Amino acid sequence: MAKYAYPAIFTAESDGSYSINFPDLEGCYTCGDDLNDGMEMTKTKLLKRLLLFQNGSMKRLLLLASTSLKFFKKL
Repeated sequence: MAKYAYPAIFTAESDGSYSINFPDLEGCYTCGDDLNDGMEMTKTKLLKRLLLFQNGSMKRLLLLASTSLKFFKKL
């Protein structure tokens, strides 16, 4: 099964919240009150965005994303 990666850029705001951008998905942004909330919002936003592509082989991608979404920290 193919694996897909959608990088998310987390930007810390002055009030402690985070703005999150998916550079590979045009117009796909979200935010969170803190880092943990931002990570949960990122999962939700990505899954909602993938629902827009819910046809043919993209259904498999949606299932994969909903069952094995992982975060990788850039060092």
